[in-house]
Amino acid sequence: MRQAFRKLSTHFLFLSLAVWLSGCVSSRLLTEQTYWLNRQRITGTKKVSKSVLAKYYQQQPNLTWFGLPFELWLYQLGQLMISKEAIQQRMRAMEAEYENRLAAAGSERKRRRLQQRWHQKRRQYEELLQEGSLLMRWGEPPVLYDPQKRAATVQNLNAYLQSKGYFDAQVSSTLQLHKKRATITYHVVENQRYRIEELRFRTADEAIAQLLQDHAQHSLL
Repeated sequence: MRQAFRKLSTHFLFLSLAVWLSGCVSSRLLTEQTYWLNRQRITGTKKVSKSVLAKYYQQQPNLTWFGLPFELWLYQLGQLMISKEAIQQRMRAMEAEYENRLAAAGSERKRRRLQQRWHQKRRQYEELLQEGSLLMRWGEPPVLYDPQKRAATVQNLNAYLQSKGYFDAQVSSTLQLHKKRATITYHVVENQRYRIEELRFRTADEAIAQLLQDHAQHSLL
């Protein structure tokens, strides 16, 4: 009975953490004008594989494991545990400390050692400011919805269908925004596919005509 209760408690805590971290995407990491790219999907296609068309997405949502964005959550945890303002304040305090220690150093050898430590600590702070904490480096930052990449995806899908003979294909997209999450749906209508029925070469030059005839059997058309 106790083991079952522990297992149930563990599952409940994990679910609560997942819900809390998911909510942090909108409350902590996103600004007023940005949205997290939650999902993309293709509808309407009947002849072309959706998995083939999906290769032409210009954006990919965050990676998920069993439907859950664990790498995004790692990034969020790392960002919640770090404050750029606090790091910059500690960095300024460190630099002031080493300036005082250098001024009080009695020998050139001691000054060189202090300068080496100073530069090393400065690099550590700069790396922390630029790349974030270790959890942030292990994780994945949120993929933000980009309207220009959405338009580029529509163009790519249409170009691919055109290349496959669907000259009358129609591709459009709709955007759904909900709680700082963006879901894009690409609507694809292939229509009729055109095929080359007959190919003729005409030329008034007999030499070119003979050349075409000699290589006709090697043509892929």
